[in-house]
Amino acid sequence: MTTFLSEQIINLGSFLSATFGLTLSVALLLRVSQKVAIYLAIRYNGFRCLYFTGILGVPIHELSHAATAILFNHNVRAISLFKPNRQTGELGCVEHSYSNTAYQQVGCFFVAIAPLFGGALALYLLNYFLFPQLNDWLANIHINTTLSMAEALHALTAVLWFADYTTIVHYFNFSWSHGIWLYAACAISLHMSPSRADLRNMWPGLFLLLSIVFVLFIFVPTGVHSLGIELQKASIIFARMLLLATVLSAIPLLLLCVMLVVKKCIYLVKRSTLHDIKS
Repeated sequence: MTTFLSEQIINLGSFLSATFGLTLSVALLLRVSQKVAIYLAIRYNGFRCLYFTGILGVPIHELSHAATAILFNHNVRAISLFKPNRQTGELGCVEHSYSNTAYQQVGCFFVAIAPLFGGALALYLLNYFLFPQLNDWLANIHINTTLSMAEALHALTAVLWFADYTTIVHYFNFSWSHGIWLYAACAISLHMSPSRADLRNMWPGLFLLLSIVFVLFIFVPTGVHSLGIELQKASIIFARMLLLATVLSAIPLLLLCVMLVVKKCIYLVKRSTLHDIKS
């Protein structure tokens, strides 16, 4: 019995790492990119510079929390779609409570990570109307069996091959529609990562969810395996969307770095000019 459970735990660990490990890794990369960009933006341009992207990205973030909380029957007390607070650093919030039922506790996990799904959905719809070739590119995946971690990594990074990349660049132009797409996509991506408070609230639901999956893995292995193929396919497409969001969230960071370099050059030129005048 002990050997059987050990094997099932190992199998479950392999399945979860191959199915969700890459998605988690890309989500962490997105969070790092977002945190660095926001930190530098506030430090060198002030808190109000976040309004430019936050006016669009933050309401999508908070609506994702609220919709998921309602779905899991949480008591939503208040919703602030965009209410910047310089003292706390918050840009919006959703106040909700829940009981100790298993359904609502599992919901805590999904409420916490909801902005990732809400942001991905918003990007999908944005692509659908303004840049449809991008969705076709991201969804181009064909698997008919569960993948190992290495195979899943290859499926994720296959979207980055040079030939596919140049095809997408070929479709992009500087029309007004693609300009709107670029701004909206960057704004959504820069605010779709869960906050530190969100991540603190997800752990009870995550442990309960893993327990349920473990029980299903033992008693319904065939069903889990069949579902696993579709889960892996969806997970890889979702990870690709998060990878796109990571790249898009880095664009404001790159622009900020260019602005800082320009400001520094202007400062040095003025300082040199004043020094020459005094001399």
